[in-house]
Amino acid sequence: VFHLFRWTADERNRNYEYMDGRNIIDYIDDSVKNFITNIDAREGIEDWQARINDPFTRNKIIAILGKVAPLIPVAEFSAVGEEDFRREQMLNDLVDFSNRVDDNEQLMFNALLEAIVKGTVVGYEGYEEKTKPVRDIVKYDSGTKIKTKEGKKKIRKVFGAIIPLEDFYPSSVGIPKIKSMPYCFWRSRMTAEQFKMVFAQYEQAKHVQPFQTFSGDETRPFYTDYISADIREGIVEVIRYYNQDTDEFVVIANGVWLNPVGGGETATVMPIPFNHKSLPFWSAIYEPFGSDFFYGKSLADKLKAVQKVLNVLHNMFLDQTFLSIFPPILVGGTDD
Repeated sequence: VFHLFRWTADERNRNYEYMDGRNIIDYIDDSVKNFITNIDAREGIEDWQARINDPFTRNKIIAILGKVAPLIPVAEFSAVGEEDFRREQMLNDLVDFSNRVDDNEQLMFNALLEAIVKGTVVGYEGYEEKTKPVRDIVKYDSGTKIKTKEGKKKIRKVFGAIIPLEDFYPSSVGIPKIKSMPYCFWRSRMTAEQFKMVFAQYEQAKHVQPFQTFSGDETRPFYTDYISADIREGIVEVIRYYNQDTDEFVVIANGVWLNPVGGGETATVMPIPFNHKSLPFWSAIYEPFGSDFFYGKSLADKLKAVQKVLNVLHNMFLDQTFLSIFPPILVGGTDD
């Protein structure tokens, strides 16, 4: 699985003409920078010269969000006949409850922002189950005279989340829809403490060690061959592999297989843990590059040329104003 991930990552991280010869990571970095920066990092200038970044790109993006966000569609079921009226009520109530639990408005707002700024948004639909301790008050007199009973509460819910675009690896960038892909990868990088909190339910998690560097004379553990080269000291790399053609779901953390079914030589690959047996991801783009490309063009990148022109004009005006207020004084040299 890791070798397939490495090949998929190399394919994804190639430079593409659609992105002006950049790879997806550089494209995302440039788009995000155009959206958030306040400084125009000009090269070869003096300390007194202006470095202002005109907020043109950010203002445009926020204006579009302000127009689109209130118009987000909401699913609604309608009965065909009188006998389906109760079913209509039940389905609408379930959708409303799911949206409240999932904070759907915030999720959709974040999805819109991600698509406009980065060009593409990828979402995940999953199931979460956890148990937390609770203490119920069985007797209360006053003040601190309280009698409690300890127990446990199991929480089950279907949830949605936005996956950072940098962490999603499509099987091929030439397939524009996730539903048409045979497989995909979702990679996360986290500290050892975060890993223990998130993946404590896996029995094999106790064998996972955070990455550490080794000198040339030291013996490297075999599992370090299954860790990406960009992982830093103390970090755990988690790779999730979904294959809808073969119904496989694999989780690897720093070279350790977390979710085998069974043990020893009889261990098998876990199936996708959803009845739909499809990749549990969805995607949307702001503007297409072409019909044969997974990623979309961001508004931040589309406005890049205009942004540069505005920055040049504003900074030239400020530099000229500074020189008119504080004109340079030429001083003749002196001989010793």
